[in-house]
Amino acid sequence: MKNKNFAVIKCPKCGYEYLPAEIIFPNSLIGKPRDIIRDENGSIEFFNGDTLNTHEEFDCENCGVAFEVETTMTFTTSYDTKTDFDEEYETTIYKNRIKLEEPKW
Repeated sequence: MKNKNFAVIKCPKCGYEYLPAEIIFPNSLIGKPRDIIRDENGSIEFFNGDTLNTHEEFDCENCGVAFEVETTMTFTTSYDTKTDFDEEYETTIYKNRIKLEEPKW
């Protein structure tokens, strides 16, 4: 029985399956930026080098048809609130203890 817990790219004509690494080269996908210039807020204003390449052309090894692959990428960010010391937090050391509130001036 096949384990299909992996991504595949299928030829649109014959359905022949490829693993993404067979068609898409990682270095060309994510690019290779260098000499990155940012403003005072951290926004990128300019860079040299290559950016993302989400488009690839490939010839099917089974039927010979040329097809195109378009990759979509999503980036999600988060941070660990336990290590962010700019926000107030409390740590319970002992359960069933009295908690004293600090006065709000």
